[in-house]
Amino acid sequence: MVEPFFASGAPDGDREQNTETRRTLIGKITWQLNASNRLLGLVDYDGKTEDYRGVGDVTLASASQRQDSPTSSTT
Repeated sequence: MVEPFFASGAPDGDREQNTETRRTLIGKITWQLNASNRLLGLVDYDGKTEDYRGVGDVTLASASQRQDSPTSSTT
C-alpha cells in the first residue's frame, strides 16, 4: 500500500488511508446423467469493498467515496 500524500495545510482529522477488501468464490459441478446427457452448474462471485476510494494526493477523506461492488453470475 502506498502512503497517501496530502497537501500542506490539509486538516489532520480528514486524512485516511485507502482500504480494500476482495472476496472471490467460484464453484462448478458436473454430473453425467447418462452416456448422452450431462448436467453442469457454475457459480461465480467477485466482491470488492473499498473505503476512501480516491483518497490521496490532494483528495481528503471527506471528498472520497466508498465502493461496494459485488458481481455474480450463475449458469
